[in-house]
Amino acid sequence: MKKTKALISALLTLAMCIALCIGINQSSAKAATGWTLSPNDFYVKMTPEERSAFDYQLTNVERIELIKAAKEAVTVKIPKKAEVTTLDKYFMKALANNPLVTVDLTFEYDGKTYNVVIPAGKAEYSEDIDYYGPMYLVGKYGGTVVE
Repeated sequence: MKKTKALISALLTLAMCIALCIGINQSSAKAATGWTLSPNDFYVKMTPEERSAFDYQLTNVERIELIKAAKEAVTVKIPKKAEVTTLDKYFMKALANNPLVTVDLTFEYDGKTYNVVIPAGKAEYSEDIDYYGPMYLVGKYGGTVVE
């Protein structure tokens, strides 16, 4: 069963990557196949176990597209093994513009593992900030030391 779920997760990741790489938009995908290719559709329908296998594989661009496309409440998890410690302004702008998305970020910094949750509708964006670093995020949104 675990291998089946891992295979499904890998295939969904591959489908999303192909769609994003070749620039298939939802209307042309629907016309060609009868269904839409939406990262949000894939992500929302996954079980928590499937998401945990999938979350670390997303690129920043895919996370931004997922945030922009979300039409219902969803939490985007960025686990420690994704090795993300900084969120760029494009990510934060997308997050600030969609009040339905919560971000749950776990990262390692200075030998400690932190968890920061940016609640839905609470993200703040500034054109003057290019990168939102780990201690800025902890200070702004609160954070806990996990390990």
